[in-house]
Amino acid sequence: MTTTPARRDVGPPGVDSDEKSTLLAFLNYLRDAVTAKARGLADEQGRAAAVPSGTSIPGLVKHVTAAEVYWFAWAFEGAGSAPPDLSMELAEGDSAESLLAAYRVAIERSNEIIERCDDVNRPCARAAGKPRRCGRCGGSWCT
Repeated sequence: MTTTPARRDVGPPGVDSDEKSTLLAFLNYLRDAVTAKARGLADEQGRAAAVPSGTSIPGLVKHVTAAEVYWFAWAFEGAGSAPPDLSMELAEGDSAESLLAAYRVAIERSNEIIERCDDVNRPCARAAGKPRRCGRCGGSWCT
């Protein structure tokens, strides 16, 4: 079994800057906290739910990876045709290593989108929130 030494909370960043810098500082603080909890977990250890809801750390990593894609690429930028699956259900092939690698890729993409944004008050390309049915085709999330 792999163990990771406990990491003390470093506390939220003290930022006295523009909105984009503040956004990135807090996102990176939270991303680092999630990554620190998942790094070094053996797959069997990580898949064990530690709370009554059944949530596991790898499941949480899978969820926040999809949330990065949902909020920044799908909703804000308008990429893709369907929103990503935000569930925490793990597939047979999901490993802590593969999930963390996917999370790093999603973070990189989100940060690129944020960096390109010249107006943080710009509305999203798509309305985000609870899925709804399309009046034209009856499906959900028409583009």
